[in-house]
Amino acid sequence: MYKKNIQCIIIEPVQGCLPLENSKKYLKFLEIYCKKNKIILFFDEMITGLRTECSSVQSIYKINPDISTFGKCFGGGVPIGIIGISKKIEDMIKKKKLKIFFGGTFSGSSVNSFIANQNLKYILKNKDKIFKKINNLTKKFQSDINKFCKINSLDVQVVKFQSMSQIVFSKKNIYNRLQKNFWEKDKKKQILDFKKYLFSKGVHYPSSGNIFFAYSLSGKDLKYVINTINLGLKKFFYKK
Repeated sequence: MYKKNIQCIIIEPVQGCLPLENSKKYLKFLEIYCKKNKIILFFDEMITGLRTECSSVQSIYKINPDISTFGKCFGGGVPIGIIGISKKIEDMIKKKKLKIFFGGTFSGSSVNSFIANQNLKYILKNKDKIFKKINNLTKKFQSDINKFCKINSLDVQVVKFQSMSQIVFSKKNIYNRLQKNFWEKDKKKQILDFKKYLFSKGVHYPSSGNIFFAYSLSGKDLKYVINTINLGLKKFFYKK
């Protein structure tokens, strides 16, 4: 009904707030739908770019969006943004002689560009060991906590995509942020107390809930994080 009025669809192919590993079918549907209806498909891969097997979601799923944005981990600790466009968009800009400005706070910063380039070179050179380790850390994190939650009948689960993970305070099959917020809304105080507990034990739980493990993280440290989280979950979410 409204597709003729749609110029562009912008989407995070995998959301940090709910990093699920079952998005491929929907993303492929969007790609086909956009091509069929001449709609521009825009992937925001600020979080997933590079972090996904040293590549991107669009690469591993073989999807070709028209516009893509990347950043964050490319920067190696400094702010950076990257915009990618397809040949179709490039030709469109040239044909219509459009004057389009791409810019930001750190646009053209030689220092940021140098650091990002060195960071990327290191990651590409060591990608096999880097991504194998951080993906395995995330698998263990998910497996151990989900096993603990099942044994103790806790209404909690860990979901993940590659090396991204998130604790969801519900065992229901959740497919989007609205559902997540709905099932967690009656547990706000428990979640807040849980976060305070972790902080008191030296585990800094991110306010967004997005969990990314560093390559430098040791097995010993991961074990401490998992054990501390499990104790906190049982303390605040176990129902006798």
